[in-house]
Amino acid sequence: MVRLPATADVWLSDAIEQERNTNSGKCDRLKLKNIQEMALIRFDASAVRGREVLGAKLFLRRASDDRLRYIRVSTVNQDWEEGESRTPYGPPTGATFLYADARPDRRRAWAWPGSTLADVIMSSGNSLGCWAERQELPNRWICVPIMPELIYAMVAGDTDGLAVMDGGNPANHNNFVFSRESPGNEPYLEVQLGGKLEAVPAAPKLTAQPAPERAHLDTGAIRIAMEPAEHVFCWRVRLDGHRVERWRIKHPEPGQTTVFYLEDLVPDKEYELEVVAVSPGGQVSTPTTVRVRSSAALGRPIRLQPLRPPPAGPVAPWRAGRIQVWALPGLVKINPLKPEVLCDDLGPADRPAPPNSLPNAVWDGKEVRLFGCRGEYVSFQLCIEKLQDQPVGQIRVRPGQLTGPKQFVIGGSEIELFL
Repeated sequence: MVRLPATADVWLSDAIEQERNTNSGKCDRLKLKNIQEMALIRFDASAVRGREVLGAKLFLRRASDDRLRYIRVSTVNQDWEEGESRTPYGPPTGATFLYADARPDRRRAWAWPGSTLADVIMSSGNSLGCWAERQELPNRWICVPIMPELIYAMVAGDTDGLAVMDGGNPANHNNFVFSRESPGNEPYLEVQLGGKLEAVPAAPKLTAQPAPERAHLDTGAIRIAMEPAEHVFCWRVRLDGHRVERWRIKHPEPGQTTVFYLEDLVPDKEYELEVVAVSPGGQVSTPTTVRVRSSAALGRPIRLQPLRPPPAGPVAPWRAGRIQVWALPGLVKINPLKPEVLCDDLGPADRPAPPNSLPNAVWDGKEVRLFGCRGEYVSFQLCIEKLQDQPVGQIRVRPGQLTGPKQFVIGGSEIELFL
Protein backbone atom coordinates (compact mmCIF):
# COMPACT_ATOMS: atom_id res chain seq x y z
CA MET A 1 0.00 0.00 0.00
CA VAL A 2 1.38 3.41 -1.02
CA ARG A 3 0.24 6.82 0.19
CA LEU A 4 0.16 9.73 -2.27
CA PRO A 5 0.29 13.13 -0.53
CA ALA A 6 -1.55 16.23 -1.68
CA THR A 7 0.74 18.89 -3.12
CA ALA A 8 -1.81 21.60 -3.96
CA ASP A 9 -5.54 22.20 -3.62
CA VAL A 10 -8.14 24.88 -4.15
CA TRP A 11 -11.77 25.43 -3.15
CA LEU A 12 -13.95 26.86 -5.94
CA SER A 13 -17.55 28.05 -6.03
CA ASP A 14 -20.30 28.35 -8.62
CA ALA A 15 -22.96 29.10 -6.01
CA ILE A 16 -23.61 32.79 -6.77
CA GLU A 17 -22.24 35.37 -9.17
CA GLN A 18 -20.05 37.07 -6.54
CA GLU A 19 -18.23 33.79 -5.76
CA ARG A 20 -17.52 32.47 -9.26
CA ASN A 21 -14.31 34.42 -9.79
CA THR A 22 -12.88 33.94 -6.29
CA ASN A 23 -9.96 31.82 -5.12
CA SER A 24 -9.34 29.96 -1.84
CA GLY A 25 -6.09 28.23 -2.75
CA LYS A 26 -4.34 28.66 0.60
CA CYS A 27 -7.40 28.29 2.83
CA ASP A 28 -7.16 25.54 5.45
CA ARG A 29 -10.55 24.11 4.48
CA LEU A 30 -12.34 22.90 1.35
CA LYS A 31 -16.11 23.09 0.93
CA LEU A 32 -18.07 20.37 -0.88
CA LYS A 33 -21.63 21.55 -1.46
CA ASN A 34 -23.82 19.70 -3.94
CA ILE A 35 -22.99 20.97 -7.45
CA GLN A 36 -22.27 24.48 -6.17
CA GLU A 37 -18.87 24.23 -4.47
CA MET A 38 -16.05 21.80 -5.06
CA ALA A 39 -12.33 21.17 -4.65
CA LEU A 40 -9.39 20.43 -6.90
CA ILE A 41 -6.56 18.46 -5.30
CA ARG A 42 -3.17 17.74 -6.87
CA PHE A 43 -1.27 14.64 -5.68
CA ASP A 44 2.29 13.38 -6.07
CA ALA A 45 1.80 10.12 -8.01
CA SER A 46 5.49 9.39 -8.65
CA ALA A 47 5.50 6.44 -6.23
CA VAL A 48 3.05 4.43 -8.36
CA ARG A 49 4.59 5.07 -11.76
CA GLY A 50 5.08 1.84 -13.70
CA ARG A 51 2.88 -0.25 -11.39
CA GLU A 52 -0.51 -1.87 -11.75
CA VAL A 53 -3.20 -0.31 -9.55
CA LEU A 54 -5.41 -2.89 -7.82
CA GLY A 55 -7.41 -0.37 -5.83
CA ALA A 56 -7.35 3.21 -4.60
CA LYS A 57 -9.09 5.34 -1.99
CA LEU A 58 -9.32 9.07 -1.35
CA PHE A 59 -9.07 10.10 2.32
CA LEU A 60 -10.55 13.34 3.67
CA ARG A 61 -10.89 14.64 7.22
CA ARG A 62 -14.03 16.46 8.24
CA ALA A 63 -13.70 20.07 9.35
CA SER A 64 -17.40 20.43 10.25
CA ASP A 65 -20.59 18.50 10.68
CA ASP A 66 -21.68 17.25 7.30
CA ARG A 67 -24.26 15.41 5.27
CA LEU A 68 -21.86 13.78 2.86
CA ARG A 69 -22.93 10.40 1.61
CA TYR A 70 -21.83 10.02 -1.99
CA ILE A 71 -18.68 11.69 -3.29
CA ARG A 72 -17.82 12.27 -6.93
CA VAL A 73 -14.22 12.27 -8.15
CA SER A 74 -12.87 12.95 -11.64
CA THR A 75 -9.83 13.97 -13.61
CA VAL A 76 -9.27 17.65 -14.44
CA ASN A 77 -8.62 18.21 -18.13
CA GLN A 78 -6.85 21.53 -17.80
CA ASP A 79 -3.79 22.68 -15.84
CA TRP A 80 -4.71 25.03 -13.00
CA GLU A 81 -3.02 27.45 -10.63
CA GLU A 82 -3.53 26.91 -6.89
CA GLY A 83 -3.55 30.61 -5.97
CA GLU A 84 -2.57 32.46 -2.81
CA SER A 85 -5.87 33.43 -1.15
CA ARG A 86 -5.98 32.32 2.49
CA THR A 87 -9.62 33.25 3.08
CA PRO A 88 -12.83 31.81 1.62
CA TYR A 89 -13.88 33.58 -1.57
CA GLY A 90 -10.63 35.54 -1.73
CA PRO A 91 -9.28 37.59 -4.63
CA PRO A 92 -8.62 35.76 -7.94
CA THR A 93 -4.93 34.96 -7.41
CA GLY A 94 -5.15 31.61 -9.22
CA ALA A 95 -7.87 29.20 -10.30
CA THR A 96 -11.51 30.21 -9.97
CA PHE A 97 -14.67 28.55 -11.23
CA LEU A 98 -14.44 30.79 -14.30
CA TYR A 99 -10.72 30.51 -15.09
CA ALA A 100 -7.92 27.96 -14.72
CA ASP A 101 -5.78 30.98 -13.85
CA ALA A 102 -7.68 34.21 -13.18
CA ARG A 103 -4.71 36.50 -12.58
CA PRO A 104 -5.31 39.51 -14.85
CA ASP A 105 -1.87 39.33 -16.47
CA ARG A 106 -2.07 35.55 -17.07
CA ARG A 107 -5.78 34.87 -17.49
CA ARG A 108 -6.40 31.43 -18.97
CA ALA A 109 -9.71 29.73 -19.72
CA TRP A 110 -10.60 26.23 -18.57
CA ALA A 111 -11.21 25.27 -22.20
CA TRP A 112 -12.71 27.48 -24.94
CA PRO A 113 -13.49 31.19 -24.36
CA GLY A 114 -16.39 31.43 -21.92
CA SER A 115 -15.94 27.91 -20.55
CA THR A 116 -15.91 27.10 -16.83
CA LEU A 117 -14.49 24.40 -14.58
CA ALA A 118 -17.65 22.37 -15.27
CA ASP A 119 -16.50 21.89 -18.87
CA VAL A 120 -13.35 19.91 -17.95
CA ILE A 121 -14.45 17.69 -15.02
CA MET A 122 -16.97 14.95 -14.19
CA SER A 123 -16.96 13.44 -17.73
CA SER A 124 -17.13 16.79 -19.55
CA GLY A 125 -14.24 17.66 -21.84
CA ASN A 126 -13.17 13.99 -22.13
CA SER A 127 -12.50 13.78 -18.39
CA LEU A 128 -12.85 10.50 -16.47
CA GLY A 129 -15.01 10.25 -13.38
CA CYS A 130 -16.55 7.98 -10.79
CA TRP A 131 -18.67 8.17 -7.65
CA ALA A 132 -19.14 6.02 -4.57
CA GLU A 133 -20.58 6.05 -1.08
CA ARG A 134 -18.12 7.35 1.48
CA GLN A 135 -16.89 5.13 4.31
CA GLU A 136 -16.81 6.27 7.93
CA LEU A 137 -13.45 6.07 9.74
CA PRO A 138 -12.28 6.98 13.27
CA ASN A 139 -11.25 10.52 14.24
CA ARG A 140 -13.55 12.24 11.72
CA TRP A 141 -11.82 10.73 8.71
CA ILE A 142 -13.80 9.47 5.73
CA CYS A 143 -12.68 7.70 2.58
CA VAL A 144 -14.15 6.86 -0.80
CA PRO A 145 -12.96 4.25 -3.30
CA ILE A 146 -11.96 5.58 -6.71
CA MET A 147 -11.33 3.74 -9.95
CA PRO A 148 -7.72 2.88 -10.90
CA GLU A 149 -8.03 4.90 -14.11
CA LEU A 150 -7.82 8.11 -12.08
CA ILE A 151 -4.44 7.03 -10.70
CA TYR A 152 -3.22 6.01 -14.16
CA ALA A 153 -4.30 9.43 -15.45
CA MET A 154 -2.08 11.17 -12.90
CA VAL A 155 0.86 8.91 -13.76
CA ALA A 156 0.37 9.48 -17.50
CA GLY A 157 0.06 13.25 -17.19
CA ASP A 158 -3.54 12.96 -18.38
CA THR A 159 -4.93 15.13 -15.58
CA ASP A 160 -3.89 17.91 -13.24
CA GLY A 161 -4.96 16.33 -9.97
CA LEU A 162 -8.52 15.32 -9.12
CA ALA A 163 -11.82 17.16 -8.83
CA VAL A 164 -13.84 16.28 -5.72
CA MET A 165 -17.54 17.05 -5.30
CA ASP A 166 -20.41 16.24 -2.99
CA GLY A 167 -22.53 13.54 -4.59
CA GLY A 168 -25.63 15.63 -3.95
CA ASN A 169 -27.93 16.35 -1.01
CA PRO A 170 -31.30 18.12 -1.19
CA ALA A 171 -30.43 20.43 1.69
CA ASN A 172 -27.44 22.02 -0.08
CA HIS A 173 -25.51 21.51 3.15
CA ASN A 174 -22.11 23.16 3.66
CA ASN A 175 -19.71 20.21 4.05
CA PHE A 176 -16.19 21.24 5.06
CA VAL A 177 -13.08 19.04 4.91
CA PHE A 178 -9.53 20.04 5.73
CA SER A 179 -7.13 21.11 2.99
CA ARG A 180 -3.40 20.44 2.71
CA GLU A 181 -2.82 23.74 4.55
CA SER A 182 -4.03 22.05 7.77
CA PRO A 183 -1.04 20.04 9.11
CA GLY A 184 -1.98 16.50 10.11
CA ASN A 185 -5.35 16.72 8.37
CA GLU A 186 -4.26 16.82 4.73
CA PRO A 187 -6.13 14.86 2.02
CA TYR A 188 -4.27 11.87 0.63
CA LEU A 189 -4.67 8.86 -1.63
CA GLU A 190 -3.94 5.29 -0.66
CA VAL A 191 -3.11 2.97 -3.55
CA GLN A 192 -2.85 -0.82 -3.55
CA LEU A 193 -0.22 -1.88 -6.07
CA GLY A 194 0.11 -4.97 -8.23
CA GLY A 195 2.83 -6.01 -10.61
CA LYS A 196 5.00 -3.89 -12.85
CA LEU A 197 3.64 -2.24 -15.99
CA GLU A 198 6.64 -2.25 -18.29
CA ALA A 199 5.03 -2.61 -21.72
CA VAL A 200 5.80 0.27 -24.06
CA PRO A 201 3.04 1.16 -26.55
CA ALA A 202 3.79 0.93 -30.24
CA ALA A 203 3.95 4.09 -32.30
CA PRO A 204 0.35 5.17 -32.95
CA LYS A 205 -1.36 4.34 -36.24
CA LEU A 206 -3.78 7.00 -37.34
CA THR A 207 -5.60 8.69 -40.17
CA ALA A 208 -5.95 12.48 -40.26
CA GLN A 209 -8.03 14.40 -42.77
CA PRO A 210 -9.93 17.67 -43.18
CA ALA A 211 -13.22 17.80 -41.27
CA PRO A 212 -15.62 20.18 -43.04
CA GLU A 213 -18.44 18.83 -40.87
CA ARG A 214 -16.77 20.51 -37.85
CA ALA A 215 -15.81 23.77 -39.57
CA HIS A 216 -17.15 27.10 -38.30
CA LEU A 217 -17.82 30.39 -40.03
CA ASP A 218 -14.18 31.46 -39.91
CA THR A 219 -12.24 28.36 -38.76
CA GLY A 220 -11.46 24.89 -40.08
CA ALA A 221 -11.12 21.48 -38.44
CA ILE A 222 -9.26 18.16 -38.63
CA ARG A 223 -10.62 14.66 -38.04
CA ILE A 224 -8.27 12.18 -36.35
CA ALA A 225 -8.99 8.44 -36.31
CA MET A 226 -6.74 6.37 -34.01
CA GLU A 227 -6.45 2.65 -34.72
CA PRO A 228 -6.89 0.21 -31.80
CA ALA A 229 -3.65 -0.55 -29.96
CA GLU A 230 -2.53 -2.42 -26.86
CA HIS A 231 -1.14 -0.86 -23.68
CA VAL A 232 -2.48 2.63 -24.47
CA PHE A 233 -4.15 4.70 -21.76
CA CYS A 234 -4.14 8.07 -23.52
CA TRP A 235 -2.56 10.05 -26.33
CA ARG A 236 -0.53 13.22 -26.29
CA VAL A 237 -1.09 15.34 -29.36
CA ARG A 238 0.87 18.27 -30.75
CA LEU A 239 -0.11 20.45 -33.69
CA ASP A 240 2.69 22.43 -35.32
CA GLY A 241 4.70 21.85 -32.14
CA HIS A 242 2.00 23.17 -29.80
CA ARG A 243 0.39 20.87 -27.22
CA VAL A 244 -3.26 20.10 -27.86
CA GLU A 245 -5.13 20.47 -24.58
CA ARG A 246 -6.47 17.32 -22.94
CA TRP A 247 -10.12 18.32 -23.10
CA ARG A 248 -10.00 17.98 -26.90
CA ILE A 249 -8.64 14.40 -26.93
CA LYS A 250 -10.73 11.27 -26.47
CA HIS A 251 -9.48 8.23 -24.60
CA PRO A 252 -8.98 4.96 -26.49
CA GLU A 253 -12.07 2.84 -27.04
CA PRO A 254 -11.03 -0.81 -26.51
CA GLY A 255 -10.89 -2.72 -29.77
CA GLN A 256 -12.35 0.18 -31.75
CA THR A 257 -11.14 3.05 -33.86
CA THR A 258 -11.26 6.20 -31.73
CA VAL A 259 -12.28 9.38 -33.53
CA PHE A 260 -11.90 12.95 -32.30
CA TYR A 261 -11.69 16.38 -33.88
CA LEU A 262 -9.43 19.39 -33.59
CA GLU A 263 -11.52 22.49 -34.20
CA ASP A 264 -11.01 26.27 -34.28
CA LEU A 265 -8.03 25.98 -36.65
CA VAL A 266 -6.77 28.32 -39.34
CA PRO A 267 -8.81 27.16 -42.35
CA ASP A 268 -7.27 25.39 -45.34
CA LYS A 269 -3.80 25.25 -43.78
CA GLU A 270 -1.31 22.38 -43.74
CA TYR A 271 -0.36 21.31 -40.21
CA GLU A 272 2.20 18.93 -38.74
CA LEU A 273 0.40 16.52 -36.40
CA GLU A 274 2.39 14.52 -33.83
CA VAL A 275 0.80 11.82 -31.66
CA VAL A 276 2.41 9.86 -28.82
CA ALA A 277 0.79 6.92 -27.01
CA VAL A 278 1.11 6.70 -23.21
CA SER A 279 0.58 3.49 -21.22
CA PRO A 280 -1.19 3.22 -17.83
CA GLY A 281 2.24 2.95 -16.24
CA GLY A 282 3.50 6.12 -17.90
CA GLN A 283 5.56 4.46 -20.64
CA VAL A 284 5.71 6.58 -23.81
CA SER A 285 5.80 5.40 -27.44
CA THR A 286 7.86 6.83 -30.24
CA PRO A 287 5.89 9.63 -31.93
CA THR A 288 3.96 9.33 -35.17
CA THR A 289 4.07 12.46 -37.31
CA VAL A 290 1.84 13.19 -40.32
CA ARG A 291 0.99 16.20 -42.45
CA VAL A 292 -2.68 17.13 -42.68
CA ARG A 293 -4.63 20.07 -44.07
CA SER A 294 -7.46 21.65 -42.11
CA SER A 295 -10.83 22.07 -43.77
CA ALA A 296 -12.01 25.31 -45.26
CA ALA A 297 -14.23 27.53 -43.13
CA LEU A 298 -17.96 27.47 -43.77
CA GLY A 299 -17.79 30.86 -45.42
CA ARG A 300 -21.46 31.20 -46.13
CA PRO A 301 -24.36 32.73 -44.20
CA ILE A 302 -26.65 30.45 -42.23
CA ARG A 303 -30.28 30.67 -43.29
CA LEU A 304 -32.71 29.63 -40.60
CA GLN A 305 -36.13 28.29 -41.42
CA PRO A 306 -38.95 30.46 -40.04
CA LEU A 307 -40.37 29.33 -36.72
CA ARG A 308 -44.04 28.40 -36.84
CA PRO A 309 -46.49 27.78 -34.01
CA PRO A 310 -47.74 24.21 -33.48
CA PRO A 311 -50.61 23.28 -35.81
CA ALA A 312 -54.11 23.80 -34.49
CA GLY A 313 -56.69 21.08 -33.99
CA PRO A 314 -56.90 17.83 -32.04
CA VAL A 315 -54.41 14.99 -32.42
CA ALA A 316 -54.44 11.36 -31.31
CA PRO A 317 -51.68 9.59 -29.37
CA TRP A 318 -50.21 6.38 -30.75
CA ARG A 319 -51.90 3.36 -29.14
CA ALA A 320 -50.62 -0.16 -28.53
CA GLY A 321 -52.63 -2.53 -26.38
CA ARG A 322 -53.19 -1.08 -22.91
CA ILE A 323 -50.97 1.99 -23.38
CA GLN A 324 -50.82 5.12 -25.48
CA VAL A 325 -47.74 7.20 -26.19
CA TRP A 326 -47.32 10.90 -26.87
CA ALA A 327 -44.52 13.46 -26.67
CA LEU A 328 -44.02 16.82 -25.03
CA PRO A 329 -41.19 19.35 -24.52
CA GLY A 330 -38.38 18.34 -22.20
CA LEU A 331 -39.08 20.81 -19.37
CA VAL A 332 -42.87 20.44 -19.20
CA LYS A 333 -44.04 18.89 -15.93
CA ILE A 334 -46.80 16.27 -16.09
CA ASN A 335 -48.93 14.89 -13.26
CA PRO A 336 -47.62 11.33 -12.73
CA LEU A 337 -51.17 10.02 -12.12
CA LYS A 338 -53.06 11.48 -15.07
CA PRO A 339 -52.41 13.38 -18.34
CA GLU A 340 -52.47 16.81 -16.77
CA VAL A 341 -49.91 19.58 -17.17
CA LEU A 342 -48.60 21.17 -13.98
CA CYS A 343 -47.76 24.84 -13.46
CA ASP A 344 -49.38 25.92 -16.76
CA ASP A 345 -46.26 24.69 -18.57
CA LEU A 346 -48.14 24.38 -21.87
CA GLY A 347 -50.10 27.58 -21.54
CA PRO A 348 -53.24 28.62 -19.60
CA ALA A 349 -54.90 26.00 -17.45
CA ASP A 350 -58.22 26.43 -19.30
CA ARG A 351 -57.04 24.69 -22.47
CA PRO A 352 -59.85 23.13 -24.51
CA ALA A 353 -58.49 19.58 -24.25
CA PRO A 354 -55.94 17.49 -22.27
CA PRO A 355 -52.31 17.66 -23.43
CA ASN A 356 -52.37 14.18 -24.96
CA SER A 357 -54.85 15.39 -27.59
CA LEU A 358 -53.30 18.73 -28.54
CA PRO A 359 -50.15 19.43 -30.58
CA ASN A 360 -47.26 21.13 -28.82
CA ALA A 361 -43.85 22.59 -29.63
CA VAL A 362 -42.24 19.21 -30.38
CA TRP A 363 -45.14 16.92 -31.34
CA ASP A 364 -47.86 17.25 -33.98
CA GLY A 365 -49.59 13.95 -33.32
CA LYS A 366 -47.54 12.10 -35.94
CA GLU A 367 -43.89 12.89 -35.37
CA VAL A 368 -41.47 14.55 -32.97
CA ARG A 369 -39.56 17.49 -34.44
CA LEU A 370 -36.54 18.94 -32.65
CA PHE A 371 -34.36 21.85 -33.72
CA GLY A 372 -30.83 22.61 -32.56
CA CYS A 373 -27.46 23.86 -33.66
CA ARG A 374 -24.62 21.46 -34.38
CA GLY A 375 -23.16 20.10 -31.16
CA GLU A 376 -26.20 21.21 -29.15
CA TYR A 377 -28.15 18.82 -26.93
CA VAL A 378 -31.90 18.73 -27.61
CA SER A 379 -34.50 16.77 -25.70
CA PHE A 380 -38.13 15.80 -25.43
CA GLN A 381 -40.24 13.69 -23.09
CA LEU A 382 -42.03 10.52 -24.04
CA CYS A 383 -45.20 10.06 -22.00
CA ILE A 384 -46.36 6.43 -21.75
CA GLU A 385 -49.93 6.45 -20.46
CA LYS A 386 -51.77 3.42 -19.08
CA LEU A 387 -55.32 3.13 -20.47
CA GLN A 388 -56.71 0.48 -18.10
CA ASP A 389 -56.46 -0.32 -14.42
CA GLN A 390 -54.65 -3.61 -14.97
CA PRO A 391 -50.87 -3.59 -14.53
CA VAL A 392 -48.79 -3.06 -17.65
CA GLY A 393 -45.98 -5.51 -18.36
CA GLN A 394 -42.44 -4.66 -19.31
CA ILE A 395 -42.03 -1.62 -21.58
CA ARG A 396 -38.87 -1.09 -23.59
CA VAL A 397 -37.80 2.10 -25.32
CA ARG A 398 -35.13 1.44 -27.93
CA PRO A 399 -33.66 4.47 -29.70
CA GLY A 400 -32.64 3.88 -33.28
CA GLN A 401 -30.89 5.80 -36.01
CA LEU A 402 -32.51 9.11 -36.96
CA THR A 403 -32.36 10.41 -40.51
CA GLY A 404 -33.03 14.06 -41.23
CA PRO A 405 -33.03 16.40 -44.22
CA LYS A 406 -30.38 15.67 -46.86
CA GLN A 407 -29.97 12.24 -45.27
CA PHE A 408 -27.97 13.55 -42.31
CA VAL A 409 -27.90 10.84 -39.66
CA ILE A 410 -27.83 10.76 -35.85
CA GLY A 411 -26.86 7.30 -34.64
CA GLY A 412 -28.79 5.50 -31.93
CA SER A 413 -25.68 5.57 -29.72
CA GLU A 414 -25.93 9.39 -29.62
CA ILE A 415 -29.36 9.22 -27.94
CA GLU A 416 -29.55 9.00 -24.15
CA LEU A 417 -32.58 7.83 -22.17
CA PHE A 418 -33.47 9.14 -18.71
CA LEU A 419 -36.29 7.89 -16.51
